[in-house]
Amino acid sequence: MADKKILIVEDNAIIAMETIERLKRLGYLISGVAATGHDAISLAASARPDLVLMDINLKGDMDGIEAAQEIVSAHPIPVIYLTAYSDEETLKRAMASRPIKYLVKPYRERDLYTSIEEAFRNQPGPPVPEIPAMARRFIDCITDCGDAIFVAGQDGRIIFQNQKAGLLTGLTLDEIRGRILTEVVSVSAPDPEKKKGLSGARGVQTPPCTLQSAGGKTIPGCAAWIGGGREPHVPGVAFMVFWEKDGDGP
Repeated sequence: MADKKILIVEDNAIIAMETIERLKRLGYLISGVAATGHDAISLAASARPDLVLMDINLKGDMDGIEAAQEIVSAHPIPVIYLTAYSDEETLKRAMASRPIKYLVKPYRERDLYTSIEEAFRNQPGPPVPEIPAMARRFIDCITDCGDAIFVAGQDGRIIFQNQKAGLLTGLTLDEIRGRILTEVVSVSAPDPEKKKGLSGARGVQTPPCTLQSAGGKTIPGCAAWIGGGREPHVPGVAFMVFWEKDGDGP
């Protein structure tokens, strides 16, 4: 996966360099390299990697298993153990800390790639907020609306789209749920000279914007926050209506 950052925890400098080169060839970014458990914990907190490759046998008073437990308890980061030792006791300790994967050195680059991708695929997404009862009643009324309508929670993540919105985005409700609304509907910065008159019959109209479909198509249009802006009459959620540029907007 592009743009995924990986933290390498390895006390052997040569192996660390080899791992860096492997990850770069596979298209990953390196968020840092740590040689001790304590350094790994500090880097995980500051660099916020998407995944940690953890050597179990580290120098110092903390091994990789202890470091991984500290990291995971503070941040929901998947960990893959890399070790030259596969004795039963080490394996039991490693598995008890519930890593994503356990690779024994030397491992093939293909196995490393497969393990990393599996870790990202199995990583749980952000929790979907429950739709308030008032919003649910409103949603029942807009499902068949001719305009595309999105409903977002307080964190800005989509919790509902109506049928028209699904046709434009090319995504099912399950596929789009949890995505940031403003990443799907991109709003241009308002022109200071044109700020007046942005309110329309449908609510508070935004400047011209575009909708990004799953197929990569950019659809120009306009949008409005229903009910008076980002804090509409239904607490806890925001409703946005989008219509194509050639549509019947206000």
